[in-house]
Amino acid sequence: MVGDVEMPNSLIIPIPEGQTAKKGDIVLTWWQSGSGMQRAIVTDDSNPNQPKVCYLDMDWTEDGKGIANRHANEQLKPNSFVVLKDGELTPGQPIYIDGDYTKLILLSAHEIYTLCKGFAGKIGSYYSQYVKLVPLHQNLQPGDKIRADFVGTYNDGYTVEKVDETIGRVWAKDSFGKTKIFSILDVLKE
Repeated sequence: MVGDVEMPNSLIIPIPEGQTAKKGDIVLTWWQSGSGMQRAIVTDDSNPNQPKVCYLDMDWTEDGKGIANRHANEQLKPNSFVVLKDGELTPGQPIYIDGDYTKLILLSAHEIYTLCKGFAGKIGSYYSQYVKLVPLHQNLQPGDKIRADFVGTYNDGYTVEKVDETIGRVWAKDSFGKTKIFSILDVLKE
C-alpha cells in the first residue's frame, strides 16, 4: 500500500459481510492477485463464501495468454464480493445510455443522476432516465445478432458464433468477418 488515499464517498462501494455465491453467478469484487474493481463469473461454488471465479473485465484469448486465462478459477477471499442480480441498479451492473449505446459500469444510482465508470476508467454522471441495464444472462445462441463493445460503445454488426457460459465468454464475428472474444457483460442482444 502506498499510503492514505482520499476519495469521494460516491466512489466507495460497500461489500456486505457473509455473501455467498453459486456457480454461474456474476459478482462484483476486486482482482484478488492484483488490484482494481472486477466483475467475475463463479466457476466453482464448492465453498460458497470463497468461490472460484473467472474475471470478466480482463482479456480472454484463444492461445491462453490473456490475463483472464492466466487467472481463471482464482479463489475469492471471504467478504470480498457481492452477487449482482438482473434488473437491479446496483454498483457493478453493466449499463448503457439509451440512444448512443455508451458502455458503462454503474457505481451509484440516484433518482436524477447516475454515477458511472466508462471507457479507460473515466468517471461520469448521466441522467438516470437514460440509463438502461444490460441483462446479466441473455440466453445467447449461435446466429444471434448482437451489439458488442468497441472503444466503450455497444456497436451493432456482430453475430454470435459460440458461447461458453462457464467462463462468461462470447465468440462473435464482426461485419468484416473477423471473430472476436467478448465478456458476456460486453455484449447486448438486439
